[in-house]
Amino acid sequence: MGKRKKISMDDKYLKIIDLPYKKSKTHKQMSISDRASQFMSFSALEGYDKKIKEHSKLTSEKREISIDDIENIDKIFIKFFQIIIQI
Repeated sequence: MGKRKKISMDDKYLKIIDLPYKKSKTHKQMSISDRASQFMSFSALEGYDKKIKEHSKLTSEKREISIDDIENIDKIFIKFFQIIIQI
């Protein structure tokens, strides 16, 4: 029995990688949008897209912070950094 040479994936395609592309004589080339639609997921979960859009609206809304909130946050940071410095 002869030993089989281990062939990597690259070796398998070295012979064909530089060959020119052969266009089909029987089928016209598919449009980019048609090709893309083959890979798009189908809506298996009813209402899923709606929930995603709703969630993105909720997370993208900007919340205004009052001056009092900012001052409270500043006080918390000052206390935090004082504790860190002491350690």
